[in-house]
Amino acid sequence: MRDFTTSVDLCYWRTHDHPSWNRAEKAFAQTFRDDPVAALQRFRSLYTSRKTPRIALGSELMSCAIVLGDFFTALDEKMDMDRRHFPIDNPEDIGVPQWRACASSGFPVLLMDMASDDRLFDEEEPWADCILHMLYGVTYVWREQLLPNHFVGPGKPPLPDDTASRFLDRVQPFLANLWKNRQQATRECGELNLRCKTIQNLLRELYKLCINKFQRVDTMKDTKLAHIDILFFAVGSPLHIASPQIVGSGIWGMELFMNLYAQESLRKSGGAGMLERFVTDGIDPERILNAFAVLMGDHGRREMADRQLKHTLHCLTFFITDTSGAYLDAMCSVPLIHSVAMSLQRQERYGIVDYGQDNLEMWSISAMILRTLFDLLVERVDGPKMHGEDVLYILTRGINLCASYVKFPGLKLDTRKLLKDMLGALSENVTLWRQAVQDSITEESSTINEVVLEQLRESARLNWYPSLSDLRDTQKELESISSPATTSIIRNWEQLGRHLGCDEITERKRVEGQRRRMCAWSSCKYHRMPAPASLRSCGGCGERKYCSTECQRSDWKEGGHKSRCRRIKSA
Repeated sequence: MRDFTTSVDLCYWRTHDHPSWNRAEKAFAQTFRDDPVAALQRFRSLYTSRKTPRIALGSELMSCAIVLGDFFTALDEKMDMDRRHFPIDNPEDIGVPQWRACASSGFPVLLMDMASDDRLFDEEEPWADCILHMLYGVTYVWREQLLPNHFVGPGKPPLPDDTASRFLDRVQPFLANLWKNRQQATRECGELNLRCKTIQNLLRELYKLCINKFQRVDTMKDTKLAHIDILFFAVGSPLHIASPQIVGSGIWGMELFMNLYAQESLRKSGGAGMLERFVTDGIDPERILNAFAVLMGDHGRREMADRQLKHTLHCLTFFITDTSGAYLDAMCSVPLIHSVAMSLQRQERYGIVDYGQDNLEMWSISAMILRTLFDLLVERVDGPKMHGEDVLYILTRGINLCASYVKFPGLKLDTRKLLKDMLGALSENVTLWRQAVQDSITEESSTINEVVLEQLRESARLNWYPSLSDLRDTQKELESISSPATTSIIRNWEQLGRHLGCDEITERKRVEGQRRRMCAWSSCKYHRMPAPASLRSCGGCGERKYCSTECQRSDWKEGGHKSRCRRIKSA
């Protein structure tokens, strides 16, 4: 149990007023600091006794909501945008007396009633957003920090037994209200679209509270939870990513969607039926796929890496492998392969190398996406948009990952299995593209148009031979994982290069000259291109060269150079 007696003063609002607060808001904030029970009672009384058809901006009730929305928000973006202090993360951030007053007065239940009110989005701004911010913050702290018996501090009795039940009983009405008023909720999100992120985060916390903390699976049955989550993801992600004030947007909503997709009892008629219902219920397929493309593509932020990226790629496969055909046209109009390639480049640059399984799984998912869209390219005249450079990057990234991880000492059994599956997928994709390029050169009708073919040629001049060299350097190790797949990859990669106009002897001389200016750490971006600055040699052997101290340390700890360097040095 958490010890609230040693709380640290982390919440900005416990000692400061925001410059935008008016006199009434500052007065209410001080009341909440001095006597939180009285402040929350006043807020409840104002709400239950209101007589006006709309809650007006400048009214006492609206002022209270604005202040409490700032106190209770857990939304990083809101705090960053307003240049405020850190969002709440635990009861100490709010203040122990404030949290106890909140929990013991039934404030969470009141917030759920407010959010379930059919008039929520009819009120003047920022009423709806304040209520949603408060509800998300309270739910997050409740779910993340407090035990199921919801004690609120040492020596204090637990909350009444029915508090959680009364709160969870209101989840279905809230979701129904959100779906019913979805057009108005999305139309009035504002330029930065923080409401979309707030709702996605709130849905995630409600799901975890119901399923993980209180085992109330029935609470989520027969709701539009998945619909609401994907709707606000589709509406909000492009605007989130475009805004320089917003970071990490759309990421966690994918975690919720993956959980929902995995819950058979929450899918009713199965995954394909659920995805098809998105379309019949008015959620535009192109808007959904475009949200994925923007989130993963050129404008995607550094935070879209590692497991967040894996979740997103995994969710994308649900849509592009949907058997209903509802997403086929959208798959042809949205440049998904470019976004997949950009996301893998971001992972190569910012991802955690230690997450070996995640890196391998991400590429395998990307390979499945490439394979699916290749089939669509063959079947349809108006096939999906592809750039040759993106295709070749996905293939070379797969080769680089296999060559890198197969050299890691002490490969675990599950990693070996991933590598075997990955080699199979790589063999299939390389073979398909080798055949497609060959047909384009030798036959009148071809799958690949001349523009894409020229893009492949340009990219191959830089990337084909380094990948071939990686394959040959690790051929023995790769064959120990899967000999047939390794043989197929090398043979088809050699042929692909020849079809694209690459001469192996010429390319070897060029690459070997460049490698004297390349970093030896295989996961560095300058491992495959000359570094802009001079390299530093390993002090032990003098043979390996690195662009930075970080790369040298990584190669020493993770790349196996520690044992190799000692052998060279002793020799």
